Amino acid sequence: MAETNDGVKIQVLKQIAGNKEPNKRGDSLWQIGELYVNLKFKSGPSSPSYNVPERSTAVDLVCWIYGSHENWWLIPGYVMKDIYQDPDRYLDRSDGKRAVVSIDMERQEAKYGVDFCVIDLSPYFRATIDQLIAKGLMVPPRVAPLSLEELL
Repeated sequence: MAETNDGVKIQVLKQIAGNKEPNKRGDSLWQIGELYVNLKFKSGPSSPSYNVPERSTAVDLVCWIYGSHENWWLIPGYVMKDIYQDPDRYLDRSDGKRAVVSIDMERQEAKYGVDFCVIDLSPYFRATIDQLIAKGLMVPPRVAPLSLEELL
């Protein structure tokens, strides 16, 4: 039986959250402890690609899920900010603002622009919050939390 999109999201959220309860705060926004996580799900026969809107730079983490509960990347918000602010990033044709990221599943790389705009995604593949903290890949939560309106 095929997994539903919502079922996949819940499975991944529970895995990344560890012993903390994820709480839904918006369409794709979840809160786990003090951290805000933007959750994106894609499926399909082609390689995954994701948009990076400005609001992705304001959350603590972005979780990109591809196809099933076995394929996700839990990426710190500061990485999204670097992508979004890179002048060489690929831009979404629909609005000319959002960055576009294509993922090479085999190499665990995200290409987001011309020339050398590539990020190694292997530290983030199937990562949990606790693993990112243990590896020193997380920055502390925001000192002054943003309002939900700013994140939505």
